[in-house]
Amino acid sequence: FRALHDYTAKLPMVELSSSSSEALTLPLVGGSTHESILSGVALGFVAEVEGIIRRYREKFGEATEIFLTGGDADFLRNHLKKDNIINFSDPNLVLKGINAIIVHNNQLNA
Repeated sequence: FRALHDYTAKLPMVELSSSSSEALTLPLVGGSTHESILSGVALGFVAEVEGIIRRYREKFGEATEIFLTGGDADFLRNHLKKDNIINFSDPNLVLKGINAIIVHNNQLNA
């Protein structure tokens, strides 16, 4: 979103919250500049991820499990879950893993 705002003369800065109802009801074609930017960027991102998942499943089989992690995991889960293509989603998985390693190491050194 920032690049559209920063590198164009008049496009507004648009932000999308992954927990907002707006994120779940994005139109395919926006009725305003704001909606058009949201729709193009967010649904384009979803389409990219769907394409990558499809390619992995073509290469490794339909049973390939898909895990979402990171800051956009909730947004993607909400848009991809209707097709049951996501097996697991946790936006904080890496941080939880690092914490588990720290706790484990502290117990070993105690």
